[in-house]
Amino acid sequence: QKKHDFIKQALDEQGWKQTRQNPDFMFFDRVQYLNGKKFAFYEISKDVKATRLIYPHSASPPWWYDGVLPVPEDIDAILTFGEAQAEATRTFVDVPVHSVGWAWGKVSKFKPVEEPTKILFAPIHPNSKGMGDSRARLNKKVLAALLELPEVRHVGHLERQGLFRSRRVSYSSGNTDNKTHNIKRADVVIAEGTFMHLSVAMGKPTIGLYQDTLYNDTPEKIYPKTLADWRHWVEYPVNFGSAPLEELILFVSKNEQTEWREGNIGKPFSSKKFVQLLKKVQDGRL
Repeated sequence: QKKHDFIKQALDEQGWKQTRQNPDFMFFDRVQYLNGKKFAFYEISKDVKATRLIYPHSASPPWWYDGVLPVPEDIDAILTFGEAQAEATRTFVDVPVHSVGWAWGKVSKFKPVEEPTKILFAPIHPNSKGMGDSRARLNKKVLAALLELPEVRHVGHLERQGLFRSRRVSYSSGNTDNKTHNIKRADVVIAEGTFMHLSVAMGKPTIGLYQDTLYNDTPEKIYPKTLADWRHWVEYPVNFGSAPLEELILFVSKNEQTEWREGNIGKPFSSKKFVQLLKKVQDGRL
């Protein structure tokens, strides 16, 4: 899914080299399954003397460390994109947490839309275990409310996401690759998770999905333990179902969710500042 490309590019730009022999730094997006079993590559590398960092697996905080899995003792720091995600993560981990800025694309100013007509619905997609029933029902509910929308972007089979085909809807099959061409064409985006963050970062009017329940319907039936203590940092303020859909579309078309954007998207990622941060983590100055 190329989630780590921003790290590779930043290190290349600053003249650092990748190596399999005696590295100074090692980066992981996740190191264990939700059942606690560590990934093989992490086990193999456990004797390597290097500064170890966890980088974002998604645009959300690493909620699985909130009472589900322990942070491995040899992890030196956790990285997030926005400072709001960092603040949320600090409430449930004891290791240093640092925000690095939005690294999965450009950060653009909010672009209001006078007469929104092109509504892009990016349904909640399943993982390898499937998806929770309430998420599938929500997908179906949104689609039923938006039978006049011009395009539905989906990842994988429609049926697995609780969706159905209609002659009144244009569908496009997406990939989990963070590509944004669908967002560029839309006036308003309805989405959750990483796709929602990508939309906001690009300055698109955005309606959130599943923000009232967040991580409470995973296929594995594993949930963060202290979500109530930190959800205010990351919950997008405009959520599908909080008002009639037409009102939400007109509202987000004119109004940026500035505070949320500043906290969860933040400033653009800087390779120079990133390398400076790594050196401070390595030296124990952070």
